[in-house]
Amino acid sequence: ELAKYTMSEKRLKNIRSFTRFKPLREVSLVYSKHFSKHKLTNLMWRKILEDLPQELHNKHRGSVVEWK
Repeated sequence: ELAKYTMSEKRLKNIRSFTRFKPLREVSLVYSKHFSKHKLTNLMWRKILEDLPQELHNKHRGSVVEWK
């Protein structure tokens, strides 16, 4: 979904949407509990959220699909 923001009109025409549901991808920031740079971790997390398009922040725009 994020890749669509940088695609040309020609390539966007090749994208097909799911018909029954919209799957979402979950992203987690994983780090050791012994990682002492909490300020750095929080800054990085905020920067990631800041750089995502606002419409991708909405958790109700689709369904998270469990990975098996």
